[in-house]
Amino acid sequence: MVVRTFSKLYALAGLRIGWAAAPPDVVKALLKTREPFSVSALASEAAQASLQDEDFFHRVRRETIDSRSRLMKALQERSQRFYPSATNFVSLSVGQEQVVAEALLKEGFVVRPADTFGLPGYLRITVGPWPIMEKFVASLDRVLGS
Repeated sequence: MVVRTFSKLYALAGLRIGWAAAPPDVVKALLKTREPFSVSALASEAAQASLQDEDFFHRVRRETIDSRSRLMKALQERSQRFYPSATNFVSLSVGQEQVVAEALLKEGFVVRPADTFGLPGYLRITVGPWPIMEKFVASLDRVLGS
């Protein structure tokens, strides 16, 4: 089964819509557990329209890959431990993830402690446009330096 969202790459994160591809018997079983009206008409229309804008998709994908590479390079330069990523987020080792997450929130950055993913001491950092990530790295330097 393959599951994807229309969040970052399609700029529809707030609509909470995605898709799945699976064998017919798996889809049939999943449909039995689906809530009625689980996807709004607006979200459905937006998802369909976003599939038509291939230029946007490719531009965001290129920018995300570039920004992720630059973020990982910045982390390497600072000897920070992280898991190399092929996704739109990086898992960074910070020790006390709750304390660091709260400090970054005060700096204006929302990160997610990764302990719920089985990675205690790590933060999940969503990759955004490089100008924002550059500011994030500066904030991370301040937070981890204190």
